[in-house]
Amino acid sequence: MLHFNSLFPELVFYFGHGRFIVNNDSESVVHGAFQIIYFPESIVIKSNDKNFLKLDTGMVVSLVGNIDDGRQIQCENIYITCLKNISSVKENIEIIMSPHSNIVIGNFIENQFSSSRFNLIHYSFGDIDFKWKEWNVKIKNKDDVEHINFLSKNWHIPLEKAYLSLESSVEHDHDTVIQFAETICKIVSLSTCQNVIFDRSVFYNQDSSIEIWQA
Repeated sequence: MLHFNSLFPELVFYFGHGRFIVNNDSESVVHGAFQIIYFPESIVIKSNDKNFLKLDTGMVVSLVGNIDDGRQIQCENIYITCLKNISSVKENIEIIMSPHSNIVIGNFIENQFSSSRFNLIHYSFGDIDFKWKEWNVKIKNKDDVEHINFLSKNWHIPLEKAYLSLESSVEHDHDTVIQFAETICKIVSLSTCQNVIFDRSVFYNQDSSIEIWQA
């Protein structure tokens, strides 16, 4: 996480290194360092690695690699939107990539999960806490929600203001948890007249966790 200062929205980013596979062709691979950044309303993958000179704007690549904390990262359908020299030296490049499918950070094996957390956008109401069947459902505003509201208004962009936490006495697969979280968001949206959504989430079990950024 990074705050440039209190007047800028919060950015989330990771550094990593991986294989960028061109058009799903295992023979056409570029290895390189990268930075993945979550901006409000968008996700960007960028790099200054000269290995990317082998690529070109408009290409579609997929990524398999690791971020600096050791976790795996995977994403398909990444579009190269900008590749340019940033100085008179040819090797000084900047490449900008836009993911068009979810970014998965963590163990890629399909697991069952007992708890999860979703970062909510367009929610700035009171805290919620209830139980439904095997689910414990909690929505809690971030501690600095008033300041986030100030930034959202000044920058004219929706920001993450609250967390939706789900805990279950029975483990569920990822799709089941997502569907239940989406149902909660739809109910909250109807009751608040806001389009409450999420695009970052974390799923937990006893052995591991998976973080997903939705493109």
